[in-house]
Amino acid sequence: MAAGIQAIDKKSVHRICSGQVVLNLATAVKELVENSIDAGASIIEVRLREYGSDLVEVVDNGLGVEESNFEGLTLKHHTSKLQDFADLVSVETFGFRGEALSSLCALSKLTITTCHVDGKVGTKLEYDHNGKLINQTPCARQQGTTVCLSQLFSTLPVRYKEFQRNLKKEFSKMVQVLNSYCIVATGVRISCTNVTEKGKKSTVISTNGNPGMRENITNVFGAKQLNTLMDFTQCQPEDDTAEEYGLKSTNKNGLLKITGFISKCDHGLGRSSTDRQFFFINKRPCDLTKLSKVINEVYHMYNRHQYPFVALNVSLEKGEHTMDMFPEMEVLGQFNLGFIIGKLGPDLFIIDQHATDEKYNFENLQKHTVIQSQKLIHCTNSACQVGLHACKQELDIWQGRMDMFPEMEVLGQFNLGFIIGKLGPDLFIIDQHATDEKYNFENLQKHTVIQSQKLIHPQTLELTAANETILVDNLEVFRKNGFDFQINEDAVPTQRVKLVSMPVSRNWTFGKEDIEELIFMLTDSPGVMCRPTRVRQMFASRACRSSIMVGTALDKAEMKKLLCHMGELDQPWNCPHGRPTIRHLINLHMLPD
Repeated sequence: MAAGIQAIDKKSVHRICSGQVVLNLATAVKELVENSIDAGASIIEVRLREYGSDLVEVVDNGLGVEESNFEGLTLKHHTSKLQDFADLVSVETFGFRGEALSSLCALSKLTITTCHVDGKVGTKLEYDHNGKLINQTPCARQQGTTVCLSQLFSTLPVRYKEFQRNLKKEFSKMVQVLNSYCIVATGVRISCTNVTEKGKKSTVISTNGNPGMRENITNVFGAKQLNTLMDFTQCQPEDDTAEEYGLKSTNKNGLLKITGFISKCDHGLGRSSTDRQFFFINKRPCDLTKLSKVINEVYHMYNRHQYPFVALNVSLEKGEHTMDMFPEMEVLGQFNLGFIIGKLGPDLFIIDQHATDEKYNFENLQKHTVIQSQKLIHCTNSACQVGLHACKQELDIWQGRMDMFPEMEVLGQFNLGFIIGKLGPDLFIIDQHATDEKYNFENLQKHTVIQSQKLIHPQTLELTAANETILVDNLEVFRKNGFDFQINEDAVPTQRVKLVSMPVSRNWTFGKEDIEELIFMLTDSPGVMCRPTRVRQMFASRACRSSIMVGTALDKAEMKKLLCHMGELDQPWNCPHGRPTIRHLINLHMLPD
């Protein structure tokens, strides 16, 4: 019989719910940094040990905590920032739920050292996992607060193992979140350092308490990035545009103000990914995916192959926006999002005169240019032109069955370009060129170390401190791709890495954008061997030229060898250019007797 329904004990409930408030390292650091900003801090230091797995410490010089608030500081839904639901309309602080410190208590060992602005001596506070104050001792400390978390997520074994396994990835996400606060927090000096288990200390990010976003962007991403940006110019929509988006004429002026920066449209000034797009509403970092999509689509009208750097702050009047009542506060209401997109539509279309002229020339080329073509030497048979999507649908039932290829019986060769194979009652047609091409391509991907050529003068890359850390941690991946660097650990962040060697290969040219792409790929997959787009294209070209061509006669042993090779591939279903390698023809049981 099923067990009777009963209440979960309060301790378990607290831990389960806390895991939904603090989802990862980035959320933990975000909550503590927001508390420091709310406390009026002008200096915030984030100190990590072993990328946050051993220790997370946030130190500030804010107002500190009054002694009367020591016990309620980490209790669930205890806050000084609002009293009832109606206060949400006018709340101006980052935090207001009273959940963060309580949840961090449940997920780690938490201690707080604080000295109030009116206090003469500091106090060290220790809390248990339920947020109850268990020890209080006086100590020396200047005005401000230090929150220390050790063994984050240790109370949730599965989450803790996942955190340890993906530590570098979690760290990168945390840095990305911290970057957004470094950009928007004016007048606040924010820094982040990490100490590895070997005692090596590195600065991850640092700002100087600048008065504006422009200077903050320079601190975080370097002067080179700032030179590629232009001020975002807000323009009022025309009456017909306002009507299309449902904006009342009385609301067209003064309801919101959009300020910030966006990449210029010249090719080479954008980025290969959307890794530097930051959105704020009333200086609160927000995840506005629909707004990001609109901006990227419009930017692609002027620069088709790149994405813009974006840092935009939308200032709304009080009462015109609300925070969702969920732990992820970055996502704002749909009404506001639709309104902003409507308002931004006409703004984005007037970026600059150069971009407008470039678009005019581009559209003329689109309309009137006839591109010369050249017939292919091979793969003209109609069976080879089957769409990849249709092929994939037919092969879904076979995906994952890598053992099918060695077991397949070779019946013969068709049209000097295709192998007919049989597995049980099923017949397959295999493209001999595409199959051999994919085998050669994956071998090149795995084993090729690209030759490099030393530069006459080393080039300073001006990477962010976080990207410098990713590069240094994955030097072997870069060396296999032909890049070599000179590392100066004593230099200031953004100046520690210099490029000394570049990959060379006949007519292929490589540059700093390939390094940026590799860093972006390694952010999600640290330590994994990966190749930038241009290198993959070069390998695909090499693999194609060295592969068995259509028109080549093969004996059964050679055809069987190609099928066995397919069983050794990671992704055998299509060639590097996207053409399918195999298609299911028919099940013989379906034929009439």
